[in-house]
Amino acid sequence: MDINYFDGEHTYRDYYMDHPEECVDWCMPYVKDKNAVCVIDITNDEISAIMIDGVDIDFRDNPSAIKRLAQHVNPYYTDYRGWSDTHIAIEAMQKIGCASCPWFSVCQQMDEILE
Repeated sequence: MDINYFDGEHTYRDYYMDHPEECVDWCMPYVKDKNAVCVIDITNDEISAIMIDGVDIDFRDNPSAIKRLAQHVNPYYTDYRGWSDTHIAIEAMQKIGCASCPWFSVCQQMDEILE
């Protein structure tokens, strides 16, 4: 039975729980490995959240944090010329679906009704 997710009763969370490999187009979670040693969330081409070993990292008050992250996750960091630290980090990571994101259960967007 096909579900009509756009019936005004289903949330984004409902949809992504049934389609775990998919992701909203404006927010992309990436993971370094299956143990989620490092997860970054990209919103509109900017890092919006970082989690390392299950701990949210406050990087906004520490501009060098994204550079350190890129150096940590990408062993070929010094080979990149003209790339931003965000994109160097992404290059070494794997995109995951919304349902696999560690913030999925608390993401406010997931509570919105699909229309």
